[in-house]
Amino acid sequence: MSVTDHIERARGAFLDPGWLFLAAGLALLGAVLIIPAQDDLREAEFLRDRALSIEAHRQARLDRYQEYIDALDREEPSLVVALAATQLNEIPMDRVPLLEDEDLATSSASVFPALEPPPLALAERNKVDSMLQRWSTDDRSRLWLIAGGAFCVLLGLITRAPEPGEPEEALE
Repeated sequence: MSVTDHIERARGAFLDPGWLFLAAGLALLGAVLIIPAQDDLREAEFLRDRALSIEAHRQARLDRYQEYIDALDREEPSLVVALAATQLNEIPMDRVPLLEDEDLATSSASVFPALEPPPLALAERNKVDSMLQRWSTDDRSRLWLIAGGAFCVLLGLITRAPEPGEPEEALE
């Protein structure tokens, strides 16, 4: 067998249609394995980010309360005057109220609503919506994808191109 015969045989093996089935089957099986794993990863990252946002909100709340307690411990004059005015309905002798308001008598004297941080707005999860993603994450259609991918791999492995000079009937 000459060198040109080896080259022709190698070229014929490279142009074998079985490679297309093999590549398509491996791509399909890879998608069935990777897409659900990526979906689970995105879900875990979303839940982690959500937990971190909640933790940051709670930490901001604790920091505000700690600042308030520290200001009480230092007996800051502005805080003492504000507490005396709201809690005891007393003001210093050198000050006069700006407005006489009847709503102040019915309003809450609690300082805690002012200490609360703004409400937390949690983001919604954005899901990737493609046909391949739906098929590869659905239990029933996923089995069909696995079977189809395995069938393509099998076809790719058992088919072969005709040898140069070999009649096509000999392959059957």
